Amino acid sequence: MRVLIVAKTRMGSGACIGAITEKGESVRLVPFNADPHDGANKEYKVGEIWKITGKPETSLTSPHNENFVVDKKSRLHTAKDTRDLISAIELLMPPKVGDPRNLYEGLLKTTENGSLYISPGDDVPSYSTAFWQTDQPLVLEKEMRKLRYRYPTENGGCTLTFVGFQKPLETIPAGTLLRVSLAHWWRPKNRPHAELRCYVQLSGWFPEEEAQEERMPPPETRQLPFQTNTSSLEILRDIFGHEQFLPFQEEIIEHIRNGEDTLVVLPTGGGKSLCYQLPACIFNGLTVVVSPLIALMQDQVIQLEQKGIHAAFLNHTVEEEEYIATMQEVRSGKIKLLYIAPETLVQRPEIHVMLHDASVACLAIDEAHCIAQWGHDFRPNYRELDWVREQFPNAVCIALTATATPRVQIDIKQSLNFPESNAFIDSFDRENLFISVEPRFELLGQTLAFLKKHANESGIIYCQRRKHVDWLCEQLVAHGISALPYRAGLDNETRKQNQDAFLNGDTRVIVATIAFGMGIDKPDVRFVLHAWLPKDLESYYQEIGRSGRDGERAECLLLFSPDDEDTINEFIDDGHPAQREGRIEALQKLIAWTTSDECRRKALLDYFGEPYEHENCGMCDNCRKAKMEQVDLTIPAQKFLSCLHRILDWVNKNSTTPEEVFDKAYFVGTLQGENTSIPICLPAGALYIIDILRGEKEEKIIKNKHHKLIRTWGKGKEYSKAQWCYLALQFFQNNLYERDREDGSLHLTDNGRKVNTTQITPADRFWRFPVDSVDMDSENSVIVELDTYESVFDEPYDYDPGLFERLCHKRRNIAEEELIQASRVLPRDSLKEMAAELPQTVEEFGQIRGIGRVRTERYADIFLPIIREYCKQHEADSVESVNETPHTHEQEPEEENEYDQELFEQLREKRKMIADEEGVRAFSIFWDRMLREMAIHFPQTEEEFMQIQHVTPAKAEKYADAFLPIIRAYCEEHGISERV
Repeated sequence: MRVLIVAKTRMGSGACIGAITEKGESVRLVPFNADPHDGANKEYKVGEIWKITGKPETSLTSPHNENFVVDKKSRLHTAKDTRDLISAIELLMPPKVGDPRNLYEGLLKTTENGSLYISPGDDVPSYSTAFWQTDQPLVLEKEMRKLRYRYPTENGGCTLTFVGFQKPLETIPAGTLLRVSLAHWWRPKNRPHAELRCYVQLSGWFPEEEAQEERMPPPETRQLPFQTNTSSLEILRDIFGHEQFLPFQEEIIEHIRNGEDTLVVLPTGGGKSLCYQLPACIFNGLTVVVSPLIALMQDQVIQLEQKGIHAAFLNHTVEEEEYIATMQEVRSGKIKLLYIAPETLVQRPEIHVMLHDASVACLAIDEAHCIAQWGHDFRPNYRELDWVREQFPNAVCIALTATATPRVQIDIKQSLNFPESNAFIDSFDRENLFISVEPRFELLGQTLAFLKKHANESGIIYCQRRKHVDWLCEQLVAHGISALPYRAGLDNETRKQNQDAFLNGDTRVIVATIAFGMGIDKPDVRFVLHAWLPKDLESYYQEIGRSGRDGERAECLLLFSPDDEDTINEFIDDGHPAQREGRIEALQKLIAWTTSDECRRKALLDYFGEPYEHENCGMCDNCRKAKMEQVDLTIPAQKFLSCLHRILDWVNKNSTTPEEVFDKAYFVGTLQGENTSIPICLPAGALYIIDILRGEKEEKIIKNKHHKLIRTWGKGKEYSKAQWCYLALQFFQNNLYERDREDGSLHLTDNGRKVNTTQITPADRFWRFPVDSVDMDSENSVIVELDTYESVFDEPYDYDPGLFERLCHKRRNIAEEELIQASRVLPRDSLKEMAAELPQTVEEFGQIRGIGRVRTERYADIFLPIIREYCKQHEADSVESVNETPHTHEQEPEEENEYDQELFEQLREKRKMIADEEGVRAFSIFWDRMLREMAIHFPQTEEEFMQIQHVTPAKAEKYADAFLPIIRAYCEEHGISERV
């Protein structure tokens, strides 16, 4: 059918689109495969006619019945002018005229301050959109957080909240055609039992005369910002307390004072913030700082206030009263620097009005690489800052970043219309950072060893996911390390307290996602440990730049596992589709960098377009190794591997278990090397082999009669225990032997078998670093029991144990065939999710967490037949019916809180309806366990809904409006007034 677009209103970073059909019906266009909150729907423009196909969304409640899910669409043409559009609207949906309280069949009510709304009940209109021709002028009110237009009446008037894209008018003339709509049902978060309401919104208006589009004047015609005559150096000394500028700072500041737009690329710690903070003290007007991180805003505002500079920030964390007060201070000129998130600046019309009321002298765009579609952290709202900049033609603009490849630099300048010459780019080389990469084989043990090397020093550990942060932080604390988490999902106050504790030295280690550290001013961070692979080289460079800001030596270690590639690919798949190709390319460059044996500094600088003249930087692991002469360690390797082989042979011949020989614990500590400490993390089983080689008469060796292994016992006395540990570490890191996660046993790998043979070829001989670089008695270590990440972080899947056992058995078989650890085939969590979700196709298999593209290609055809056969045996196509089948083995009864069975069944029925509509399995929406928890706690608001375990913000945004009305109605029917 054909539709006329009549409204485009704000919905997060996207748009809500209102249209009229040929039959005069109002519809709201919803894309079938995208979320309007996340940037969708912006392609439509008011006045256009589109041809669309799809179907109405039938699961909504009145008055919001107009959603139409669009499968396909094509633009036909555009209305000639506004008069033509008005005529079409008046023909298809004749507007109401007069007092707005007559809209919606006269069901509207007013609050004490005049806001129009409807309340639930039998008399709820069957539609949410309407057209209205006002008979009185509407006056803009901007004293509240949101913009409102007031219609005058005898008792003070009534108001409508403005949510449109148009530039707000101070007064909308009488006789103007307007579109109004009802917001979704809402109640204040702090009043969970207050009456639900739908408030009336003003979506837009249709003026008789077309507004003239404002054009950005060329830079040469720009008026210079009004400023004092005080010298920059005087401000630097008197206010900021520095005697001299850092490189480039003075030249950049003079450019800004002269009204010249400037791109600034300085490394972390290079003093970017001063480049806009100092001019802000000189300009008579306001400096607006676009910043993507709340923590950075808070930190910098506190520092500025301590220097006597009036600064503030506006974002979603600011309470209503403070938000309104800050807006008034901006209008009055009391604020010199205003920090604001790009989403707030782009999406909120009240912010535009506030800034137009103020005198904007400078627009500073921090983390400007987010503008570029080729940047590592592209954010669509940053791309719209060119439009914001056009609203303030006389404001000078400065874009700042620490990470920008030549390609990204060009994109930033083109997007912001900067002159080619106005760019200051410093060297990317941080000479004081020692950079190294190691294979990750036991995360916690390697982390403890690294921290032991950096005892009593401050540092940051970066993780990929929230659950990584929580688990690793808990483990470090359990092992006596002073550590705190910092991640999304923690409340703002907790994040701030943890950051402050780190900055003040009250905690030694912060375990964080990438959100931590941008803009913090802590000069003595001595190490950065990447426990997982970052998403690209720009992210890596930015994160290591948070160490060694005082110029002293700092160490940057990245632990890399090939499995990390699958996780990053999941992030890429969930990201912006337009960036997919570029991000895959960036990931491959990062992996090539981690696995290269060339100078890491040279390759890193080359990525950012900076040549590096030295052959050996002396400050990376590859260059350090290049300086060390390698020696032939084949003989000690054969002694070690031969001993392991004979122990395994003994285990098989004596029908014993590996647990009776190998300890599941780990050996963690440091060895003293030449001018440095060497972190060491080894399976404790390696120490057992070392004791045999050194001829130790330990109780366990005697008990197992391994002192009678005459070909190996006592054959390694030429090395000290510390030196053997260094050898065993090199054997382990170079994959000559491996440890089984489940029983702790050690096994020779294919590489190890090639070395451990009398027929060894010259190419297979083992050359590595000599043991004389390690002090013979330097061992400083402990034996520790480690909970591996995989074993402790089991999510509570409602999985079928019988199928899970079959999948585990197949995984063990594959591991034996491929001579790798079982966990490297597939994680246990992936097997559990398979036993919960029961994937039937390759596509569904690839959606299981922890799988990714590579594992799908390798293992889908192996595991899917097992799942299909199991479902066929149990006549099941969902986990509910599988779990109804009794199992042959005993199961511990699961402790479960008493829940309301009737409400639970209603929620299950709703889930089934949604699953049928979306064509997905019910458990991909919510697990049974989550529905039971809803039937225990009776969440009434979206905030309470998100407190249900495993209800993510994305799930809440998508399904809260479907499930909450059921819970509320049930509570009302049964007199349940409070949450249990």
